[in-house]
Amino acid sequence: MGEEAYNAAVMAMGYYGGLLQEIVKEFGWEKAIEMNAKLGLTMSVQMGEEIKKATSGAKPDIKVLESLNSQMMTGFGCTFKVSEKGNSVKYEVSRCPMYDGFKASGFSHEQIGKMCEAMALKEYEGIKSILPNVAGKVEFRTKPDGSCIEEFEIK
Repeated sequence: MGEEAYNAAVMAMGYYGGLLQEIVKEFGWEKAIEMNAKLGLTMSVQMGEEIKKATSGAKPDIKVLESLNSQMMTGFGCTFKVSEKGNSVKYEVSRCPMYDGFKASGFSHEQIGKMCEAMALKEYEGIKSILPNVAGKVEFRTKPDGSCIEEFEIK
């Protein structure tokens, strides 16, 4: 993704972050986290259905999972490194328009972490409901200029 496109994605996520800030003011922090997390569920259903389609309903292998998730992350504008080991694939995400947009909208590093982790949990629940043998987890970056680690495993 070029710099112009990345900046546009950050601006869009900043706008979305501004909406979440208004939800915090109106309904509270927990409601904002809950509403944002629901999007993780929506995204996971799309991802799960794409994986099922790509494998014709058979048990997915790590290559299919890596390919489709990498396409999704690239389309979203993330900068990442991929590593596969056995039945798992890890993504080290160093640049994310959601993180940068939320930061621009006024959320703190800690608040962004809570939002992302809640969204990721819903994402993994949704994937597991469609593909019971696929599990995911995320380690949110420990500092603003760090990287997040997201891992998917086929059990």
